[in-house]
Amino acid sequence: MSPNKSAFRYTRGAHKAQALNYLKAAEARLSLLVNVGRYPKATVERIVS
Repeated sequence: MSPNKSAFRYTRGAHKAQALNYLKAAEARLSLLVNVGRYPKATVERIVS
């Protein structure tokens, strides 16, 4: 397992929390969390507040 994949696994919750904080600060309802370090294609997670 590469260091990038293991690092993402451990920080994913922190990234999701940060996206939720940005949504709250911007008074927005929708955010996309994109992981471009995943081979062969990026993964996208839709976050709704």
